[in-house]
Amino acid sequence: MVRRLPATLLVTLITLMLLVPATSAHPARDPCDWEQRLIHDHKDDLSGSAVEKKHGHELHALDLVEAWDEELGDVLAFRLLYEGGYAPDQLVGGDPKPDKLRDVLTFKADGDTHTFEWTTTDNKAFSGTFDKIVQPKELTKACDSTQKDEGHLGQRYVVEGWVAFEEHGLAKGMTIKDHKVDGYADSTKADTMDGSARTNEDDASFHLAAYEIGARPKIIDLALDWKTVDMKVGENKTVVATVTNRLDKDQAARVVYDGPAMAGGVFHLNDEIGYERGEMAFPMASGKGAENSIHLYLVPEEPLSDKTVTVHLYGDMGDYTGHVTKSLTLTATAPVQETPPTGPSGTQEETTTPVMDDDGPAEESPVVAFMPLLFMALAALALARKKDGA
Repeated sequence: MVRRLPATLLVTLITLMLLVPATSAHPARDPCDWEQRLIHDHKDDLSGSAVEKKHGHELHALDLVEAWDEELGDVLAFRLLYEGGYAPDQLVGGDPKPDKLRDVLTFKADGDTHTFEWTTTDNKAFSGTFDKIVQPKELTKACDSTQKDEGHLGQRYVVEGWVAFEEHGLAKGMTIKDHKVDGYADSTKADTMDGSARTNEDDASFHLAAYEIGARPKIIDLALDWKTVDMKVGENKTVVATVTNRLDKDQAARVVYDGPAMAGGVFHLNDEIGYERGEMAFPMASGKGAENSIHLYLVPEEPLSDKTVTVHLYGDMGDYTGHVTKSLTLTATAPVQETPPTGPSGTQEETTTPVMDDDGPAEESPVVAFMPLLFMALAALALARKKDGA
């Protein structure tokens, strides 16, 4: 005998089935070569079941790209991977949509705490307290894929917040720690992403304990074959700068000389492209790990003591511009002056020069000029007396 389900129960089951998305929860996609993953959160903290469902973004991952911006200079570009935002009314008991969704990033850099936030009132356009915000973009399942990445709540997105080094006292060599993201729907706490343990063992999480700024360039790299250079004024010294493409992507590169003024300070690329003074733009060698050799010619014109010469490298791969600097210390001494010739005793020979006055060589004294005539007259007188005596 087949028992029929009560009509009210059947309607309830059908409604719940319609509310379950066809797409299952899954972890955030892997980071691209140029991205550094800081946090990989659990896949269903916020949307695992109907009773847990609430307004707010489902946070999946926090990635970082070290980049350079023409207006901001060196920046940390934080990438927040998320989905959702507003829950269906059926799952939140008819609670109204919040006026504002916020995701707050907190991290420490060498002990100093920095806090920034992304804010949206329509879950489309974002503003906030970062120095620059890159509006949300749809995510694909992988960096080289065109297939959309969809989760429990539909399409997944990434929104970026850029933090300028100069504005916030950041520098290469500093260490980032204690990074986390807290989500809010108005003032109500939503998802939290800090890499801490959860009860669901099937959900993997990842939290990079510490990240040193500038330690591992992701887009480009630069090396100089000299750290200190000692030379003479007017001499020519060649420093080889090796440029490495860290991506399997074509990049437009630029090198810039920053140092004391000199007759040198010129670049030459691979013995193929001619000299360019102070700055050179060129297509970077294609392929991950490919290298270019840049020759920097130094010809100091005056003495220098422990002067810093810095070479900047910029690599533009489309979405980001990488920036790496390397420096060397330059000392240039004046050439040794030749000593005058010396006599047999080793002392300087004396040389006589005519006495000069304003009108040319000094004229002889009248007395000195009359002396030869006087001697001649005396000689003639003596000769005459001798004849008279004879």
